[in-house]
Amino acid sequence: MLDQKTNPLIGSGFYSFWDTEKARNFFHEANFIHINTAHNGYLEAYLDGGCVAVVLLVLYLLAAGKTALDRLFSGTAFGRMAFVFWLLAVLYNFSESDFFRMEPLWL
Repeated sequence: MLDQKTNPLIGSGFYSFWDTEKARNFFHEANFIHINTAHNGYLEAYLDGGCVAVVLLVLYLLAAGKTALDRLFSGTAFGRMAFVFWLLAVLYNFSESDFFRMEPLWL
């Protein structure tokens, strides 16, 4: 997907990379059926919004992680749950595109 030369600064636009000629050519050359996700949330953020989206995503994850850790060390059950959901979201997106989608884990 990185070889498709999307705009590195702002990407292709929210969820629009998969409707471009670049994506159709990739699927045709690789003999894939039509796939509408990169199956990596971080790569998907780059394709959709470029470096701007990746930086904003990382800042958001760091802020959410700090909040989750603060709640974890407060000793409450919700603190443990907040940390686990944050950790799951970070790890899950290495194999699936869940950021910015209406998926149960991300919501």
